[in-house]
Amino acid sequence: MDTTTTSSLVSRREGRTTRRSSQRVEDVERVYVGRNNQASAKTSNLRKIVCSLIRFDLWTLDTLRSAFFKTHPQIINRGVYERFEELLDAELVALHEWEDLYEFGFEVQLQGYLGRLSVQQLLEYVRDLRTSTYYAQLMHLRLVMADMVRTEFQYAEKTSDRTILQHMDWCKTHQEYLAQLVAGICVNSQNLRAIEREASFLRDHVKHAVESGDLDDTTLMQLRRKFEALQELYPDVCVSISGDRRDILTYKHVLWWDPDAEERRLSERDQPPRTLSKHTLAQETSARHYPSLFPQSPSSPASQQHWLGLMLHVRPELRKMPSSTSWSPAPLCNCLEW
Repeated sequence: MDTTTTSSLVSRREGRTTRRSSQRVEDVERVYVGRNNQASAKTSNLRKIVCSLIRFDLWTLDTLRSAFFKTHPQIINRGVYERFEELLDAELVALHEWEDLYEFGFEVQLQGYLGRLSVQQLLEYVRDLRTSTYYAQLMHLRLVMADMVRTEFQYAEKTSDRTILQHMDWCKTHQEYLAQLVAGICVNSQNLRAIEREASFLRDHVKHAVESGDLDDTTLMQLRRKFEALQELYPDVCVSISGDRRDILTYKHVLWWDPDAEERRLSERDQPPRTLSKHTLAQETSARHYPSLFPQSPSSPASQQHWLGLMLHVRPELRKMPSSTSWSPAPLCNCLEW
C-alpha cells in the first residue's frame, strides 16, 4: 500500500473519530442543558410560591403592627406583634415599611432576597408553618379594621362633635377628618383585595408546580396546611369585597394531595347497589353509629366479654337472655336499633 493510500485511510478514520467525539459532546451538552432548564424551572416555580408566602408574612406583620399602634383601643397586645416579628428575617422585617407593600410592584423589592435563596432554602421556607398560623388573624384583623373605619365614618358623618380617633388627631377640621376616614376605607378595601388576589396567585403557582412535578409529598402537605389556614376566613374576605362567598380550594384541588380521589369516586359510583340481609344491614348500621362498640375481631373471649358488657350497659333487658345463648352480634345489633 503506497503512502498516499495510507494517508487517505488515516484521514478518513480521524474524521470519523472527530465526528463521533463531536456528537458525544453535543449529546452531553444537550443533557446538561436539559437538566439545567428543569432545575431552573423548578427554582422559578418555588420562588413564585415563596414570593406569595413572603407577601402574606409581611402583610401579617404590618397588620399586627397596625392593630396595636394605629387603633384605639388596641385590638391586640404588643406581645403578639413582637412574637410574630421574631419569626421573620431582619431583612424581611425592614421591607414591610415600604409604601407599596400591598401593590403589584412590591414584588420587585423581593427579587434580591429571593435570588439569594437556594432551592433547599426555598423549600424550607415553604415547609415552615410557624407564620401561617397567623394567617387567619391577618384576615380577621383586616376585616375588623375595615369595619371600624366604616362605622366611624357613618357616625362622624352624622355629627360634627364626635371625638377624632387618636391616630388621626392631626386632622384640623371635621371635613378633613371625614376625608381621612374615606381614604382609610379605600386603603382597607385595597388591602383586602390584595389578600384575596394573592391567595389566588398562590393557588395558581402551586397548581403549576404540581403539574411540573416540582413539589415532593412533604412540601405539598405543608402547603395544604397553609391553604387551610387561609381558608378559615377567606370566604369572609370575599364577602367583604364583592358580596360573594368563595372558597380558596375546591374539590379539584383535593386531587393535588390525593390523586386517587377521583378514581375512587368514579369507582364507587359505578358499583351496583348491594343487597343486604336484615341482620347484615342492622349490623352495619349499628357499627356505623357506634364504631367504638364494634371491635374488628371480636372472636377472642376477652373481646366478646367486653362487647357484651357494653351492650348490657346500653340495653339492660338483654340480661334476661338465656345463659346458654351462643355469642353472636346479630341479635344484639337488632336491639340497638331503637
